[in-house]
Amino acid sequence: MKRTWQAMAAITLLSAGSCQFATGCDMYAAPGLSITARDAATGASIQGNDVRVILSAERQADTTRSLPASLAYESPGTYTVVLEVPGYLRWERTGIRVRADQCHVKTVQVTADLRREG
Repeated sequence: MKRTWQAMAAITLLSAGSCQFATGCDMYAAPGLSITARDAATGASIQGNDVRVILSAERQADTTRSLPASLAYESPGTYTVVLEVPGYLRWERTGIRVRADQCHVKTVQVTADLRREG
C-alpha cells in the first residue's frame, strides 16, 4: 500500500512538472501594475517612502508607501491608481486594464506626471 501511494505521488509530481514545461510557464509571479512617478515640470523621477499609492479594483485594494511600486501580482482586472505625494497634487487614473496571458498577467506600466501644489 505504501509503495502504491509513493508511486502515485511520483506520477502526480512528474505530470505537474511536465505540464509546467509543456506550456512554457514558470513559477514567477508577475506584477499587474508597475507604477512610477515624475515631476510634471522637470521630468525628474519621484522616489521615496513618504508617499501613498492606493490601488483599487473590483476584487481588491492595496496600499504601499514607496515608489516605484509593483502591485496586483497575477491579478487581472480593471484598476484605479491614486498617488498622494507630499508637495504634489493628488493624482488619480481610472480604468487601467490588466490582462492575463497564457501563464501570467501582462504588466501595465503606469507613469504619473505629478504637478506641484500651489
